[in-house]
Amino acid sequence: MKVTSIKQTGVTQPPTLRVGTTWNSGLLLYATSQGQKVHNETSIAMKAVAAERVTTRLGTFQALKVTARTTIRMSVNGQAMNQPAPQSTSWLVKDMGVVKSVLPNGTIELVSFK
Repeated sequence: MKVTSIKQTGVTQPPTLRVGTTWNSGLLLYATSQGQKVHNETSIAMKAVAAERVTTRLGTFQALKVTARTTIRMSVNGQAMNQPAPQSTSWLVKDMGVVKSVLPNGTIELVSFK
């Protein structure tokens, strides 16, 4: 795949996070793959929904629970190939980042931190 244009919008994480904070992030990508024109527009709406304890294989942490809804609009040669809007939940720990994420196809956990 050869990327011909890319534009990122929004923020991955705002500078101040607390329960109730909402933010958006997005990516607009144009590319060619095997001679076909690909257009992908991904947007993610996130919200900090709770402060709670979360347990991972690394330990138990006080974390901020964040939900994210991803919308993917894609076309190949002008033919729409839109994807379902999956929701994920992640737990963010101050000075560590994400320690756990639950996605539609599985769970990811931080197993070490230095």
